Amino acid sequence: MEWESRFEVGVEMIDEQHKELFDRINRLEAAMRSEDATEVTRMLDFLGDYVAKHFSAEEAEMEAQKYPRRDAHKLAHDHFVQELLAMKSAFAANGETLPLSTLVHGFMSTWLRQHILVMDQELAGHLSSPEKKTAARAKRTPKTAAKPKAAKSKSAAKSKSPAKRR
Repeated sequence: MEWESRFEVGVEMIDEQHKELFDRINRLEAAMRSEDATEVTRMLDFLGDYVAKHFSAEEAEMEAQKYPRRDAHKLAHDHFVQELLAMKSAFAANGETLPLSTLVHGFMSTWLRQHILVMDQELAGHLSSPEKKTAARAKRTPKTAAKPKAAKSKSAAKSKSPAKRR
């Protein structure tokens, strides 16, 4: 699974976390191919912890920005976590098996790519929308910035006054 620029959502923190997920899924698949049970366990544990951190960060941002599709997005995250937990249980019970390898490769890589290209891209569009940028700037702007409005009002009043005769 190779990282490509099409997976970038334009939010640095999220893009860096996605790159890390790609790397770790690749390492998990390599460990499974080489039948390195210790590394498989380590990667499954890492992924469990890391997706919890990553999903939590995304969900906090969705909540803060009042993202309208946050519930559906969170459900997708929950589904991934459930599948990951099932994979961890299957590996603990049976070790590395062909069905598990197929599931890891098929589900994880496909799910992550599709999730980024559809749901995360949509989220990024919401986070970078002009309305959100304006709202974010307004939150950072001190309340004393009302003076330009007064100046604007005076110039608007002048433009409404009758033109002076020559």
